[in-house]
Amino acid sequence: MSFEKELEILRNAERSMIALRHASGVLIYDSETVAPEKSAEGRGRTLEYLGDLEYQLITGRELNDAIDTLQANSAELSEYEKREVELAAKQVRELSRIPKDEYLKNIVLQNEANQAWKKAKASGDFSIFEPYLEKEVEFTKKMAGWINPELSTYDALLNIYEEGIGQEFLDKFFADIKAGILPIIEKVKARDCLIVALCDGMGGARAGGLASQIANRAFVSVIGYDNYVHEICSGYLKDLDAKPIRIDEVMKKQSDGAGGLVEIPYKMPVWVEPI
Repeated sequence: MSFEKELEILRNAERSMIALRHASGVLIYDSETVAPEKSAEGRGRTLEYLGDLEYQLITGRELNDAIDTLQANSAELSEYEKREVELAAKQVRELSRIPKDEYLKNIVLQNEANQAWKKAKASGDFSIFEPYLEKEVEFTKKMAGWINPELSTYDALLNIYEEGIGQEFLDKFFADIKAGILPIIEKVKARDCLIVALCDGMGGARAGGLASQIANRAFVSVIGYDNYVHEICSGYLKDLDAKPIRIDEVMKKQSDGAGGLVEIPYKMPVWVEPI
Protein backbone atom coordinates (compact mmCIF):
# COMPACT_ATOMS: atom_id res chain seq x y z
CA MET A 1 0.00 0.00 0.00
CA SER A 2 1.30 3.44 -0.93
CA PHE A 3 1.10 6.46 1.34
CA GLU A 4 2.27 9.05 -1.18
CA LYS A 5 -0.71 11.30 -0.48
CA GLU A 6 0.01 11.44 3.27
CA LEU A 7 3.72 11.92 2.69
CA GLU A 8 3.02 14.76 0.26
CA ILE A 9 0.75 16.45 2.85
CA LEU A 10 3.55 16.13 5.40
CA ARG A 11 6.22 17.51 3.07
CA ASN A 12 4.03 20.37 1.85
CA ALA A 13 3.49 21.32 5.48
CA GLU A 14 7.25 21.19 6.10
CA ARG A 15 7.91 23.44 3.11
CA SER A 16 5.27 25.90 4.31
CA MET A 17 6.73 25.95 7.83
CA ILE A 18 10.19 26.65 6.46
CA ALA A 19 8.82 29.53 4.36
CA LEU A 20 6.94 31.04 7.31
CA ARG A 21 9.98 30.81 9.57
CA HIS A 22 12.19 32.25 6.88
CA ALA A 23 9.84 35.23 6.54
CA SER A 24 9.91 35.73 10.31
CA GLY A 25 13.69 35.42 10.33
CA VAL A 26 14.04 38.08 7.64
CA LEU A 27 11.92 40.47 9.70
CA ILE A 28 13.99 39.79 12.82
CA TYR A 29 17.23 40.25 10.88
CA ASP A 30 15.85 43.51 9.52
CA SER A 31 15.19 44.68 13.08
CA GLU A 32 18.85 44.09 13.90
CA THR A 33 20.19 45.99 10.91
CA VAL A 34 18.38 48.85 9.15
CA ALA A 35 14.75 48.80 10.36
CA PRO A 36 13.65 52.16 11.88
CA GLU A 37 12.90 52.04 15.59
CA LYS A 38 9.26 52.99 15.05
CA SER A 39 8.71 49.96 12.81
CA ALA A 40 8.80 47.65 15.84
CA GLU A 41 5.07 47.70 16.54
CA GLY A 42 4.11 46.85 12.95
CA ARG A 43 6.78 44.15 12.83
CA GLY A 44 5.33 42.62 15.98
CA ARG A 45 1.87 42.39 14.38
CA THR A 46 3.36 40.76 11.28
CA LEU A 47 5.33 38.26 13.33
CA GLU A 48 2.20 37.44 15.28
CA TYR A 49 0.28 36.86 12.02
CA LEU A 50 3.01 34.57 10.67
CA GLY A 51 3.04 32.70 13.98
CA ASP A 52 -0.74 32.27 13.75
CA LEU A 53 -0.41 30.76 10.27
CA GLU A 54 2.27 28.36 11.50
CA TYR A 55 0.20 27.34 14.53
CA GLN A 56 -2.84 26.63 12.35
CA LEU A 57 -0.72 24.66 9.91
CA ILE A 58 0.96 22.47 12.54
CA THR A 59 -2.16 21.83 14.62
CA GLY A 60 -4.51 21.52 11.62
CA ARG A 61 -6.60 18.44 11.00
CA GLU A 62 -5.14 17.60 7.60
CA LEU A 63 -1.55 17.33 8.84
CA ASN A 64 -2.56 15.49 12.01
CA ASP A 65 -4.61 12.93 10.06
CA ALA A 66 -1.72 12.33 7.66
CA ILE A 67 0.70 11.80 10.56
CA ASP A 68 -1.73 9.42 12.32
CA THR A 69 -2.06 7.33 9.14
CA LEU A 70 1.68 7.22 8.57
CA GLN A 71 2.41 6.26 12.18
CA ALA A 72 -0.20 3.49 12.07
CA ASN A 73 1.54 2.06 8.99
CA SER A 74 5.15 2.79 9.89
CA ALA A 75 6.21 -0.78 9.01
CA GLU A 76 5.66 0.08 5.34
CA LEU A 77 7.81 3.23 5.45
CA SER A 78 11.53 3.58 4.82
CA GLU A 79 13.82 4.44 7.73
CA TYR A 80 14.09 8.00 6.41
CA GLU A 81 10.29 8.34 6.19
CA LYS A 82 9.83 6.90 9.69
CA ARG A 83 12.20 9.50 11.13
CA GLU A 84 10.51 12.24 9.10
CA VAL A 85 7.11 11.27 10.56
CA GLU A 86 8.55 10.90 14.06
CA LEU A 87 9.97 14.43 14.08
CA ALA A 88 6.80 15.92 12.61
CA ALA A 89 4.67 14.16 15.23
CA LYS A 90 6.92 15.51 18.02
CA GLN A 91 6.57 19.04 16.67
CA VAL A 92 2.77 18.71 16.41
CA ARG A 93 2.54 17.22 19.90
CA GLU A 94 4.60 19.96 21.54
CA LEU A 95 2.99 22.94 19.82
CA SER A 96 -0.55 21.58 20.25
CA ARG A 97 -0.08 21.57 24.02
CA ILE A 98 0.72 25.29 24.14
CA PRO A 99 -2.44 27.44 24.20
CA LYS A 100 -2.62 29.41 20.96
CA ASP A 101 -3.23 32.78 22.62
CA GLU A 102 -0.20 32.27 24.91
CA TYR A 103 1.95 31.22 21.97
CA LEU A 104 1.07 34.31 19.93
CA LYS A 105 1.34 36.62 22.94
CA ASN A 106 4.89 35.40 23.47
CA ILE A 107 5.84 36.14 19.86
CA VAL A 108 4.78 39.75 20.40
CA LEU A 109 6.58 39.81 23.75
CA GLN A 110 9.85 38.66 22.19
CA ASN A 111 9.67 41.44 19.62
CA GLU A 112 9.03 44.04 22.35
CA ALA A 113 11.76 42.55 24.53
CA ASN A 114 14.26 42.90 21.69
CA GLN A 115 13.55 46.61 21.43
CA ALA A 116 13.77 47.02 25.20
CA TRP A 117 17.11 45.21 25.23
CA LYS A 118 18.58 47.60 22.67
CA LYS A 119 17.51 50.60 24.74
CA ALA A 120 18.79 49.01 27.96
CA LYS A 121 22.14 48.20 26.39
CA ALA A 122 22.56 51.66 24.89
CA SER A 123 21.75 53.41 28.17
CA GLY A 124 23.32 50.89 30.53
CA ASP A 125 19.99 50.57 32.33
CA PHE A 126 19.00 46.94 32.90
CA SER A 127 15.69 47.96 34.47
CA ILE A 128 14.35 48.77 30.98
CA PHE A 129 14.76 45.14 29.93
CA GLU A 130 14.12 43.44 33.29
CA PRO A 131 10.29 43.21 33.16
CA TYR A 132 10.40 41.68 29.67
CA LEU A 133 12.96 39.12 30.79
CA GLU A 134 10.79 38.19 33.78
CA LYS A 135 7.79 37.63 31.50
CA GLU A 136 9.85 35.56 29.08
CA VAL A 137 11.20 33.34 31.87
CA GLU A 138 7.67 32.90 33.24
CA PHE A 139 6.35 31.89 29.81
CA THR A 140 9.22 29.43 29.33
CA LYS A 141 8.42 27.76 32.66
CA LYS A 142 4.73 27.49 31.73
CA MET A 143 5.64 26.16 28.29
CA ALA A 144 7.73 23.38 29.85
CA GLY A 145 4.74 22.38 31.99
CA TRP A 146 2.38 22.36 29.02
CA ILE A 147 4.69 20.34 26.78
CA ASN A 148 5.89 17.74 29.30
CA PRO A 149 3.97 18.05 32.59
CA GLU A 150 5.43 14.77 33.89
CA LEU A 151 9.01 16.12 33.75
CA SER A 152 10.84 18.79 35.71
CA THR A 153 11.06 22.18 34.03
CA TYR A 154 14.72 21.66 33.15
CA ASP A 155 14.22 18.18 31.73
CA ALA A 156 11.14 19.26 29.76
CA LEU A 157 13.13 22.05 28.09
CA LEU A 158 16.05 19.71 27.38
CA ASN A 159 13.68 17.28 25.69
CA ILE A 160 12.63 19.89 23.15
CA TYR A 161 16.11 19.68 21.64
CA GLU A 162 17.53 16.36 22.93
CA GLU A 163 14.68 13.92 23.46
CA GLY A 164 15.40 11.40 26.20
CA ILE A 165 18.20 13.48 27.72
CA GLY A 166 17.71 14.67 31.30
CA GLN A 167 19.60 16.33 34.12
CA GLU A 168 20.59 12.97 35.66
CA PHE A 169 22.29 11.91 32.42
CA LEU A 170 24.03 15.27 31.92
CA ASP A 171 25.27 15.43 35.52
CA LYS A 172 27.03 12.09 35.03
CA PHE A 173 28.22 13.05 31.54
CA PHE A 174 29.92 16.25 32.70
CA ALA A 175 31.26 14.57 35.85
CA ASP A 176 33.00 12.00 33.65
CA ILE A 177 34.44 14.77 31.45
CA LYS A 178 35.65 16.65 34.53
CA ALA A 179 37.31 13.53 35.91
CA GLY A 180 39.23 13.12 32.66
CA ILE A 181 40.18 16.77 32.13
CA LEU A 182 41.39 17.74 35.63
CA PRO A 183 44.42 15.39 35.64
CA ILE A 184 45.48 16.79 32.27
CA ILE A 185 45.23 20.34 33.58
CA GLU A 186 47.30 19.40 36.62
CA LYS A 187 49.98 17.91 34.35
CA VAL A 188 50.08 21.15 32.35
CA LYS A 189 50.46 23.18 35.56
CA ALA A 190 53.19 20.86 36.83
CA ARG A 191 55.19 21.25 33.64
CA ASP A 192 54.81 25.04 33.67
CA CYS A 193 53.58 24.68 30.11
CA LEU A 194 52.26 28.06 29.04
CA ILE A 195 49.27 27.94 26.72
CA VAL A 196 48.73 31.34 25.24
CA ALA A 197 46.61 33.26 22.76
CA LEU A 198 48.35 35.35 20.10
CA CYS A 199 47.99 39.07 20.62
CA ASP A 200 48.84 42.16 18.63
CA GLY A 201 52.56 42.72 18.50
CA MET A 202 53.50 39.05 18.88
CA GLY A 203 54.90 38.60 15.41
CA GLY A 204 52.06 39.75 13.17
CA ALA A 205 54.32 42.19 11.33
CA ARG A 206 57.15 39.74 10.72
CA ALA A 207 58.58 39.11 7.28
CA GLY A 208 56.81 36.52 5.13
CA GLY A 209 58.24 33.33 3.68
CA LEU A 210 60.21 30.82 5.75
CA ALA A 211 60.75 33.17 8.68
CA SER A 212 57.02 33.71 8.99
CA GLN A 213 56.36 29.94 8.79
CA ILE A 214 58.88 29.31 11.57
CA ALA A 215 57.32 32.01 13.73
CA ASN A 216 53.83 30.59 13.19
CA ARG A 217 55.01 27.06 13.99
CA ALA A 218 56.62 28.33 17.19
CA PHE A 219 53.48 30.06 18.38
CA VAL A 220 51.18 27.14 17.48
CA SER A 221 53.45 24.64 19.22
CA VAL A 222 53.07 26.64 22.43
CA ILE A 223 49.39 27.43 22.01
CA GLY A 224 48.33 23.92 20.99
CA TYR A 225 44.98 23.12 19.49
CA ASP A 226 42.87 22.62 22.62
CA ASN A 227 40.26 24.84 24.24
CA TYR A 228 42.19 25.49 27.48
CA VAL A 229 43.60 28.87 26.47
CA HIS A 230 44.92 31.56 28.79
CA GLU A 231 45.39 35.00 27.25
CA ILE A 232 48.80 36.57 27.82
CA CYS A 233 49.31 39.81 25.91
CA SER A 234 52.68 40.93 27.22
CA GLY A 235 54.47 40.26 23.91
CA TYR A 236 57.13 38.13 25.62
CA LEU A 237 56.93 35.58 22.79
CA LYS A 238 58.26 38.00 20.20
CA ASP A 239 61.63 36.19 19.97
CA LEU A 240 60.42 32.66 20.68
CA ASP A 241 60.82 31.53 17.08
CA ALA A 242 64.58 32.05 17.29
CA LYS A 243 65.00 29.83 20.39
CA PRO A 244 63.67 26.28 19.82
CA ILE A 245 64.69 23.64 22.36
CA ARG A 246 66.00 21.47 19.51
CA ILE A 247 65.94 20.94 15.74
CA ASP A 248 64.65 17.61 14.38
CA GLU A 249 65.54 16.53 10.85
CA VAL A 250 62.60 14.95 9.02
CA MET A 251 61.89 14.03 5.41
CA LYS A 252 59.45 16.26 3.57
CA LYS A 253 57.72 15.41 0.30
CA GLN A 254 57.62 18.02 -2.43
CA SER A 255 56.91 18.14 -6.17
CA ASP A 256 59.66 17.05 -8.52
CA GLY A 257 58.28 19.35 -11.22
CA ALA A 258 57.25 16.44 -13.43
CA GLY A 259 54.08 15.30 -11.71
CA GLY A 260 55.80 13.18 -9.07
CA LEU A 261 57.09 13.61 -5.51
CA VAL A 262 60.55 13.53 -4.02
CA GLU A 263 61.64 13.47 -0.39
CA ILE A 264 64.08 16.07 0.84
CA PRO A 265 65.55 16.58 4.33
CA TYR A 266 63.78 19.30 6.32
CA LYS A 267 64.80 20.83 9.63
CA MET A 268 61.82 20.89 12.04
CA PRO A 269 62.11 23.23 15.03
CA VAL A 270 60.56 22.00 18.32
CA TRP A 271 59.69 24.43 21.10
CA VAL A 272 57.60 22.39 23.58
CA GLU A 273 57.96 18.73 24.53
CA PRO A 274 54.67 16.80 24.54
CA ILE A 275 53.30 15.83 27.93
